Amino acid sequence: MKQKYPTGIDSFEEIASFYEDSKQRQYYFVDKTQYIIEFLNLNKVTAVFRPRRFGKTLFLSMLKSFFTNENREQNRRLFEGLAISSDKELCDRYHGKYPVIFLTLKSFRAGTFNSAMEKFSLRISALYSQFTYLMLSKKLDDFEKEKFTTYREQKANHEELRHALHFLSKCLHKHHKQRVIILLDECDSPIHDAYATVIPFHEEMLDFMSAFVSATFKGNAALERGMITGILYISLSNMFSGANNIRNYGVLEEEFSGCCGFSEEEIKTQLIQDSNVNIDFSDIKRWYNGYNFGATTSDIYNPWSIICCLSSGGKIENYWVASGDSKLIGHALIRSRLETMNDFKILLSGGEVEREIDKRTFFVDIGSDPVALWTLLLYAGYLKVIEQKTIYPRSFKMLAFLAQWDQTIGYEKNTPNPRRKSL
Repeated sequence: MKQKYPTGIDSFEEIASFYEDSKQRQYYFVDKTQYIIEFLNLNKVTAVFRPRRFGKTLFLSMLKSFFTNENREQNRRLFEGLAISSDKELCDRYHGKYPVIFLTLKSFRAGTFNSAMEKFSLRISALYSQFTYLMLSKKLDDFEKEKFTTYREQKANHEELRHALHFLSKCLHKHHKQRVIILLDECDSPIHDAYATVIPFHEEMLDFMSAFVSATFKGNAALERGMITGILYISLSNMFSGANNIRNYGVLEEEFSGCCGFSEEEIKTQLIQDSNVNIDFSDIKRWYNGYNFGATTSDIYNPWSIICCLSSGGKIENYWVASGDSKLIGHALIRSRLETMNDFKILLSGGEVEREIDKRTFFVDIGSDPVALWTLLLYAGYLKVIEQKTIYPRSFKMLAFLAQWDQTIGYEKNTPNPRRKSL
């Protein structure tokens, strides 16, 4: 039976599944289960930031499959032969032992704050519907069941929605007598979408999400561990001020550097070697280039570009650009200064620039502050760091060039030179 490339699949349960009555997995699969150990050894709450289409949802899906106390035996087989399975003591202690809450906020477009809240309420309702067995629990009182119904039937007001995950974790803790793993995916997506509308409402959304994250992760007695993923630390820097127990790992930190994306070795040994795709890795490297997360890590490649390339028989295309819009970047560039555009001309010609970035930059500054703009471009995946040095406690000098020739805003088709790009 032939293995397939998992284009567009972000469910670990599906990607790691086996053919029926077979020891062969249905999809080519890069093993990232060793990062479960890192998740357990670091902070109680961890936030990881990577560009879009980098496998963040899949990574959280893997964590859910490992820790959840639902379908324990079925999930156990998914991890057979993977790196984590060699640590029997750890698996016996943690695998299948926790109630898990997994909420994704990706694809959260709305024209107004109120319509965004309606969509948020719908996501919360769907989440609560996964735990309707709590309505039969003898450990929950009538008031808690009534409140549970309020969330499930989309009757919660804005203030109640801020506490939706905190309350659900409290109910699960009370029922299972076990603290809860909380996984929050793409938590900055609602803020980006609010910024890129005709009449932006990102400040309202940022206030709401700050309260939501703080209520979920700060002082929550029902919380065992948590992980948050997003694209831009710049959009969440002031969001996390209310939850100081969250440790953030972005594109400049070495921790979790390989948890999402593919290393050169993984591409060669786990994706190309066992397939029939006739492609030279030098072509992949020349076009997709890779990122450097942290000061000493080797290149990490965007998985969407690599999987699309291999699944199409090795055809080199600008897959990443075509996978989503760049309204947020476009809005920021329109508001940027002339010297920034001159820097872009250097980058588009294959050159390098050295600029300051600040991880604590506020989201609202990206249209007026060049430091904020360069930080945005770095975290969004448009730049690759060649060299960095600390100039202030929270700021860095960055020598960088374009991250992937695939990943430029705009694209001149039918040109033999991948460095020829246009804005």
